[in-house]
Amino acid sequence: MDGRKGVYNSWHMSKTIISTQKTTEKLSFKVQIKQENGVYVASIPELNIAVRAGTEADARAQATEALKQFFEDAKRNGTLMKILADLQSNTKPAP
Repeated sequence: MDGRKGVYNSWHMSKTIISTQKTTEKLSFKVQIKQENGVYVASIPELNIAVRAGTEADARAQATEALKQFFEDAKRNGTLMKILADLQSNTKPAP
């Protein structure tokens, strides 16, 4: 963050999302961090996730935890494979 109010700072988060005996799926997400009225908002637009924190470091940590929770919930709800397929189809380059 360069200190100017409302300026975005982006970073890429890469985490192992799902691991089985046969495969490991590794995904990368762009996280945007914006300071609004003294509060840092970290968002992951691809998944419609946003968190608020008092510091940029806390916003990053909370975004990481929110992403982990998102995929844990999807796995528990039986929607993980559909989400992964949707993400894969959205990242393929156009022919």
